[in-house]
Amino acid sequence: MKNKIAINDSLGMGQLTAVKQANGIDWWIIVPQYLSNKYYTFELTENGIQNLFEQQIGFPTVKQGEGGGQAVFSPDGSRYIKYTPADDLFLFDFDRYSGELSNFRFIPIDDGAFTGGVAISPNSRYLYVCSEDFVYQFDLEAEDIEASRIIVAEYDGYQSPFPAKFFNAQLAPDCKIYINSFATVDVLHVIHNPDEPGLACNFEQHAVQLPFNHARSLPHFPNFRLGPLVEGEDPPPPCEPVVSTKEEEPPSRQKAYVFPNPAPGYFKVVFEEALRRPGRVVLYNGLGQAVLEEALGAGSREFRLEVGDVPPGLYFYSVLLEGALVKGGKLVVGRW
Repeated sequence: MKNKIAINDSLGMGQLTAVKQANGIDWWIIVPQYLSNKYYTFELTENGIQNLFEQQIGFPTVKQGEGGGQAVFSPDGSRYIKYTPADDLFLFDFDRYSGELSNFRFIPIDDGAFTGGVAISPNSRYLYVCSEDFVYQFDLEAEDIEASRIIVAEYDGYQSPFPAKFFNAQLAPDCKIYINSFATVDVLHVIHNPDEPGLACNFEQHAVQLPFNHARSLPHFPNFRLGPLVEGEDPPPPCEPVVSTKEEEPPSRQKAYVFPNPAPGYFKVVFEEALRRPGRVVLYNGLGQAVLEEALGAGSREFRLEVGDVPPGLYFYSVLLEGALVKGGKLVVGRW
């Protein structure tokens, strides 16, 4: 099913999120109605969108301006949490079998923030609330969750070129939480050890230098690794503690080198020896789609490939000779 309207309504800005159903295959997708306490939930299966239902629970949202907010499921799928600075923090339990919310709890933040976001640690225990000038940690296993709040970061005044305050957050495959800014900046903040309590979570401000300025946008990824719900068994980890960017060199008599990286409108593929047979280079985007494919003629050892028409970003390349991979890796395409 495509090109069909699933929900015709005003919805909470930036708060669409999803979690695997108890079968570990299909998905529950949930989004709140704008300025109410109504939540739309539906199933996404191989047959498309099914079983849309509504649920009214908890406090209605009373205000949501340009600052927006964020909603997430815990990595184990047992909790649904959303935060907007205007309405503060809403906590729910979630049933992966039925798709229903329950056990609503309200936690006031009330620090005058305009923007903010929320993320949960890989072990589903620690909740992080980004509230413009502050990042708070809550212990979701504490008897009194509200009383467990501590400040793990306070904005240090850094600007590049505008204030790099705290906005939305995302748990990444390397088990770290990355936080962007509402303003236009060229850095990301990082929580290096989000499974640890208090300051041991190791929050680092403006830790990642980006090649370009960006504002507000941050990809939102549900936990794709969440498997079926089996009673008595712990869910699989939502991330791997080690993510390597090292490029593996496949066995080959002919070695290839790819540079410059980042690529300023072009990059070169250089071999140690002139090619005896033709080869080719393929450049893929993050969805695995080929955005560039060029032949490498026999008799030469150096080839220049133009990427001036390729949008800036992170790509993956493959250098092939006679159908065999000679070199593969990541390539950043930039503009200078």
